[in-house]
Amino acid sequence: MRRAITAALAALCFLAFGGRGLVAGDQPSGDKLPEPALQFATETTRQLTEAEREWTKMAERLATCQTGFRIAEGTASDGVLRAEAGGLLASAKKLLADRKEMSTNLHRFKAALKKAADNYREVAALYKSHAEKARSEEIKEDYLQLAKAYDRKATAVAERERKIGMPSGTEAKAEVIEEGNLFLERLQEALSVGSLSDAERGALAARLKKHGERCKALAEELRQAVESLLQGSDSPEIRRQSSSVVKTDALNGASWSAPVTVAGVKCVTVIRFEQTGNCSQSTYILEPNGKGRLVGGGRGAFRLDPNGTLTFYQAGLQVETGTVSFLGKDQWSYRIHENVLDPTLAGKLLTFTRER
Repeated sequence: MRRAITAALAALCFLAFGGRGLVAGDQPSGDKLPEPALQFATETTRQLTEAEREWTKMAERLATCQTGFRIAEGTASDGVLRAEAGGLLASAKKLLADRKEMSTNLHRFKAALKKAADNYREVAALYKSHAEKARSEEIKEDYLQLAKAYDRKATAVAERERKIGMPSGTEAKAEVIEEGNLFLERLQEALSVGSLSDAERGALAARLKKHGERCKALAEELRQAVESLLQGSDSPEIRRQSSSVVKTDALNGASWSAPVTVAGVKCVTVIRFEQTGNCSQSTYILEPNGKGRLVGGGRGAFRLDPNGTLTFYQAGLQVETGTVSFLGKDQWSYRIHENVLDPTLAGKLLTFTRER
């Protein structure tokens, strides 16, 4: 039985175990030029969407940068401690740069939202004027309905502009991190002078870990602020991408299991996603009391894009791709699109649950 299962596993990779709007300057067909109110509103909508795409990139950076704030267990030498301090320092400096950029961009984005609200009100006024000129009551009501839609849009954007902002206290937290960064620079200099005892290195490693935790907390706070900002977007694509950033990060650092059948034998496959972009997988015989003996496993790399496409790699080569659908905080489904070693797996659906 074990030989048959092993042969089947060799063919199964990781989870397989188991038209543009009119903008200012465009010329429509015919001789009639578009109404200025419509031109301005269309252009500001385009600008908002472009800005929101940049915010999505910011959210991704704030989610992925948190891997740089972890300190490895054990400090066997001064060189290891110095390397840890250098890596943490570089990541912390990038975080502060992102916070500064976020603050600057937020002021610009609020101004863009205010401008958009004004332009949407102008569009509403345009259709109200058309309603006044309409001779048919039914057509007049049509125009007024359209005007209401843009009045609502203007109100929603104005409310969004009022609510968004930098989380309170982030400036003070950034100042603490900046001061901690100065300590890291001086620590690196001190470590080049002479050697420290194991106890001293351990105490300093604990200080590094605390600084990393401060940085991670600030990065997460900023990421949540960006997520909140993006959830007010009119674009379903932007809202979906923003949500995917959070969900992708939720996979990392956790183990997930799914029941599978291999060579007619009931098994359970477990995969662990790492912050580094690597993953490990193990498959066990399923017994009445849970996981039995290990029958296969391996390591590779993965990528989950904002659209939910999950791709696995081994030795730098793509071996499998599929689509992830999140069913809740602790469960998601995965439908295989393609497996290079076993094309018959296309369409297979697995449901993974977080392991406690």
